[in-house]
Amino acid sequence: RCCWSPDDELVAVGSSDKNVYFFSVKDGELIKILGGHEGTVNDVDFNSTGRIIASSSSDYTAILGEY
Repeated sequence: RCCWSPDDELVAVGSSDKNVYFFSVKDGELIKILGGHEGTVNDVDFNSTGRIIASSSSDYTAILGEY
C-alpha cells in the first residue's frame, strides 16, 4: 500500500524487497529508499508534518523513520 505526503509532493511505497521507496509526484523521480525490515513492507504512512514515516511488514515489525 502507498501513501501521499501531507503536502502531496511525495508518494511512499512499501515493497516486497523489504524497503520503502519515496517518489516525487511531480515527475516520478526516486527520491529516497529506507530499509530495515526483514519481510515485505505492507503499509506505510506519513505523520501530519510529513517528516516521519511509519512502515509495517510481514516480519511483524513496525519501524518509524525520518524522511
